[in-house]
Amino acid sequence: MKRTTRSKLRISLAVFPAWALLLWSTSLGTGRVSAASWLDWEGPTYLNIEAGASILQDTKFKDLTGATPGKATASFDPGVRFDVALGYRFTERWSAEIESGVNWNNMDTLGGAEADLALYQIPVFLNGKYEFKTSSKFVPYLGLGLGPLIHKLDQDVGIQTESAVAVTFGAQAMAGVRYQLDERTSLGLGYKFMASTEAEFKDNLQTKAEPFFTHSLFLQLSWRF
Repeated sequence: MKRTTRSKLRISLAVFPAWALLLWSTSLGTGRVSAASWLDWEGPTYLNIEAGASILQDTKFKDLTGATPGKATASFDPGVRFDVALGYRFTERWSAEIESGVNWNNMDTLGGAEADLALYQIPVFLNGKYEFKTSSKFVPYLGLGLGPLIHKLDQDVGIQTESAVAVTFGAQAMAGVRYQLDERTSLGLGYKFMASTEAEFKDNLQTKAEPFFTHSLFLQLSWRF
């Protein structure tokens, strides 16, 4: 996939929060409730849909074939992240969820030279969350997640794309705040810091990457049922 095609896809994904926000604003007109009524809602399960921007820190790569000595530093363009999580509330404050999605960044340079690669990261995390209850509709939260993290590295070679996959251990920390729109639906703003162990891309590309560190800022739609 060429960089221009990836850019169009990134723009398409980036507009997701805009139309999602339109849907949330529409829901405001159909179900306004008081702060007291939504606090009484005790639905134990919920679905989160999140979309936003991702920043991938510079990472060093090593050629496993030995043709290029040393390590080369890769820099990445800002990308996008999209996640879906299914959760269960054990108490008013504690919940657990299973999360997956995709984080995508184009590589800008490798060893100082322009690069035409793209990195996709697919988390499969078990998250734990703690919510701070307040007397208002704003609900701050903190969370941690652990699980496998799948990495897919694509490189354009002529008119073809060569790919390699690596699976590592991953972890993330998160923080955010939700605003309760009605007794089941909330809109939130959050931040995630995701880290991996070293990744070896042996198929086709024969390269090894040091741990990836990714920062994400996203909008969240949460629905309890």
